[in-house]
Amino acid sequence: MGWTSQVRWDRTNRVHYCRVGGQKQYLSRDYATACRKFAELVQAGPALPKGLTVSEAVEAWLAHQGKGDKSWEAYRLRQWEALAGGEMVGELAATHLADLLAWLRRQGRAGWTIRHEIRLARRVLCWCKERGAVADVPQTPKMPRGRRSPKDLPPSKVKAALDRMGAPARRILTFVALTGARPGEAVGLRWDQVDLEHHECVIPEHKAAGRTGSPRVLYLSPAALALIQEVRTRRGVVFRNSRGKPYTVAGLRTIVRRYGLTTTYRLRHTRAQTMLDAGHDIADVAAYLGHADLRTVEVYAQVRDRRLRAVAEALDAPWKDSRAADTPAGKASGRRAERRVADQRTRGRRGTGRAARSA
Repeated sequence: MGWTSQVRWDRTNRVHYCRVGGQKQYLSRDYATACRKFAELVQAGPALPKGLTVSEAVEAWLAHQGKGDKSWEAYRLRQWEALAGGEMVGELAATHLADLLAWLRRQGRAGWTIRHEIRLARRVLCWCKERGAVADVPQTPKMPRGRRSPKDLPPSKVKAALDRMGAPARRILTFVALTGARPGEAVGLRWDQVDLEHHECVIPEHKAAGRTGSPRVLYLSPAALALIQEVRTRRGVVFRNSRGKPYTVAGLRTIVRRYGLTTTYRLRHTRAQTMLDAGHDIADVAAYLGHADLRTVEVYAQVRDRRLRAVAEALDAPWKDSRAADTPAGKASGRRAERRVADQRTRGRRGTGRAARSA
């Protein structure tokens, strides 16, 4: 369990201990007994003393949550400690979190990072208030909105990386890139789930089965179908490595990092973005990827400039003729057209006069 990292060994007294409220508390010489006692302390949540500094409050909260010194929460809270580690928790100003936000901005932190660190600091303060160390929690300021960066990759980069891989790894990762399958779905795909006649794979158990209530269907393009047909062994899992063993999600992650693709999920995001750039409706893309909620696709599907330009051009079509008439060339062509109409009218009047005189 994660909290066992907070149980430490005191070499001088030869006993296991932990820190609660910034103070050392001895547990037992036996490691298993010490872990059990520490678990009881975590569940009990002892009251905190009044004169508690920010650093001591952070350490006590991390111990209570079972988070180690190298955890994500500890890393985020170090910024708060750098600003106000020696201040008393009970004496923080009402604008303390706003001051923390301004300080993080001056440090050049991104929007999402600021939001996470402010929320973690507030969680610690609320926890201290529940245990009597803080009377009031400082007001939460209006936090900046995080900017989502595109998670897809250029198709040329994906293809170049896949071409450098060995045949087994290239086969399963190309399958993920073509079908938009989740890494776990591709790794666990079995032959009894593959329907070569109807060009689809039906996966009963998948990540979103509880929300969708239906099996996940992977629709196979001709290229994806050809990849599966290359596999000779037609029993058990579909994709195996060069040693004949099934792949794991962690193994695929290691392979894509080795070839500069960061994560396996970015292949799925690339597939979604490619479909949107090709003009497919977002509802169709969501169904293709196995999402029941369109907002899930909107999280990693960016609207590209070329798609917006296409929309603008389509909306601008009725006005193209009027804009062309305002240009010098359009004005000249308009004058020529007016002269032709006037000439036709003159010829028509002349022809009418001749016919009357001849009659």
